[in-house]
Amino acid sequence: MDNVKDDYYYVKRLLRSIIITCRYLENRSMEDLLSDGYLCDAIENRFTKMAEDMGKLSQDFKKSISTAAWNAVPAIRNRVCHDYDVVDATILYKTIKVNLPEFKDVLLKSVKINRMSLYPEPFDLIKNKKKTIEMRLYDEKRKKINIGELILFTNNESKEELLAEIIDLKKFESFTELYSRYKKEELGYSQDSIAKPEDMLAYYSKENIDKFGVIAIEIKTY
Repeated sequence: MDNVKDDYYYVKRLLRSIIITCRYLENRSMEDLLSDGYLCDAIENRFTKMAEDMGKLSQDFKKSISTAAWNAVPAIRNRVCHDYDVVDATILYKTIKVNLPEFKDVLLKSVKINRMSLYPEPFDLIKNKKKTIEMRLYDEKRKKINIGELILFTNNESKEELLAEIIDLKKFESFTELYSRYKKEELGYSQDSIAKPEDMLAYYSKENIDKFGVIAIEIKTY
C-alpha cells in the first residue's frame, strides 16, 4: 500500500510536513522566523514539499474537502521561496501555529485513521522513538489495519496525540512468541530491564490471548 502513490500517499506526506513545520516553531517567536536563517531554510523546504504534494492530489479529493489551505500554502510557498525578506512574520507565524494544525485536522478526517489509546509511559516511549513495536490482540479491530496506514495514538491521561505510520505487521500465537522475535528495546524496555511476556497480562487476559492471538505493529512516528 505504501508504494502506491495515490491520494492517501500524498496526504501522509502532507501530514508529515505539517507536523514537522509546526514542530519547528515550538517555543519560537515571530522574530525567530526572520532572524534565524536555518529556521527560514527549513520552513522554505517544508512549504515547498507541501505545495508539491498538494499539486499531486487528485482534483476529486481536493473538491471533497473544503479548506483555504489549498490556496494559502502554495501562495506562502511562492512568497517564502522568492521573496522571503518581505514575508509578513505575523501572517506566517499564524499560518504555522493556527492554520496548519487546522489543516491537519481536516486531512485526518478525510482518510482512514486507526485510533489507539495508550497509557502515558508507552505513549512517551513511542513519542521519543524508544518503542517502535506496538503490541495488541489480533481481534476483529486489528484485523482491519494494514501496512501503510496511519495510527493516531492518544495519551489517555493528557489527551496528547501522536501520529504514526504502520510499516510492518506480524501475527503471533502468543506474546511469548512475539517477544522472542524482537529486541526488548523495540518493545519499549530499557537495556537494564527484563522483558517478560507475562507483562502483557496487565492489559489482556490469557483467555483472550489464546482466543485471538497477538499482533506486532511496527511503526514510525511523524
